[in-house]
Formats: sequence, C-alpha cells, structure tokens
Amino acid sequence: MGARRGVYSPMSLSRGSACLAMGLRPLNICVNDRSLMPTLDDLLVLMASGQRRSIWAYRGVDGVAPAKQFLDGLDATTRARYALRFNKMCIDGQLRGQDWHKWDGKKNKGAEKLGAFKDIASKTRIPCFPEGDPGVLVLTHGFGGKKENDIDPQEVNKAIKIREEYYHRKTRILEMRKAKSQRAGGRER
Repeated sequence: MGARRGVYSPMSLSRGSACLAMGLRPLNICVNDRSLMPTLDDLLVLMASGQRRSIWAYRGVDGVAPAKQFLDGLDATTRARYALRFNKMCIDGQLRGQDWHKWDGKKNKGAEKLGAFKDIASKTRIPCFPEGDPGVLVLTHGFGGKKENDIDPQEVNKAIKIREEYYHRKTRILEMRKAKSQRAGGRER
C-alpha cells in the first residue's frame, strides 16, 4: 500500500534530503507546522513527517543537531529501528510503550512533557518534547547505557536544558522578525 499523496509544505521539500541522509523515507503528508516556519532553518532539522505528526531534531547554536549526530553514530540496524519508530509515530500518532515512553515529572524534576524514543536492543534513548502545533515533536539528543527503570539525572537535565535553550532562541528570533517586519512596513507578515 503506497503512501497517500498530499501537499508538501515549503519546509518539507527543502528538508527531504535530511530524511534520506538519515535513512528515513520522507512522507508526502506533512503536519501543519506554520507556527514553526519562522524558526525552522535556524533551530530544527526535519527527521520524519507524516499524516499525524512531524519529528524534528533541535539544532544548537553551533549548527549541530545532537540527536541527528547521535543517530549517525549508531550502527545501521539500530538506525533502521529508530527510522521505523519515527515513521510509525508520524503515521499513527503513537507507539507501543516499549518503543516510546513519557518521562515522569515527579520522579525527574522538570521532565514534564518530556518523553523518549527507545531502543531496548541497543539500550539507547532519544528524548523529545512536544512543540507548537499538536503532533510536532522535537528531539533533543541521544544517550546509551540506560537501565529500564532508571534515567540518569544528567540526561534528564541535558534534555531540559536543550528544551529551554530552544524556547529562548525561538522567542528571540520571533521578536527580531516581528521588529523587522514592523520597521519594514508597520505590519506583520
């Protein structure tokens, strides 16, 4: 059964090669990501998109996307398993508990609304958080060596720090663009 065809957003067209480089098959249906459009080039790299979700990797100030860099360092089999999870999440909107897990904010202070894709075979995790439109997930980084019920507090803190950095940079960029558009014509685009 082939992928259903839909309208590409301008961003999904320009980011399709990133999906191919990751070994992911870009899908033709994209979640409405207009709220992110002003910051996509500066902050995010598209990893996968589908009918119900899109998955992006945060790009740091240095231009490096830690989650993508982590995935690139994994063996081909593990990368393929993550690609399947990303595509399934984008198409169906959810995964089984063994493939994705929401982090507990009570157990890990500040981890509210954080979750992680996980690969039990390689004992690796890729934390993420929801952003903007429903269905948009942002990957923070990746790590290995996790025991099933214990998350290293350093990894939780790193994910929280990346999320805070993302929102800070996004806010700053939006403010700069708003000020620029007001100077250019007195109205927002």
